[in-house]
Amino acid sequence: MHKKTESLVPAATGTLTLAVALCSFVFSFESLRSSAVEAGFDPLLAWCWPICIDALLISGSLMALLGNSPRITFSIRVDFFTVVDIFNIRVFSLQTTNIPPKNK
Repeated sequence: MHKKTESLVPAATGTLTLAVALCSFVFSFESLRSSAVEAGFDPLLAWCWPICIDALLISGSLMALLGNSPRITFSIRVDFFTVVDIFNIRVFSLQTTNIPPKNK
């Protein structure tokens, strides 16, 4: 492999990783916001729910990167990934079961 190509691989990998992370955040945010509205939150305040969940996930990840207590870090991350997954699966299943059949 050429040196120029070798130097582009980490940059391309980083860019693609950031793009995937951004898309995941957007989908997760919308799913959690939608579930907050369905749960009875005021639609004007529903955006706070995904921020709370995602901020805690980010703080748990930063704690892991900084080398803080592995037990606490692991617990925070597992607990909140579980919450996010439950809400995302719930909202996705509600959205897909309400799709009317396509007319042939």
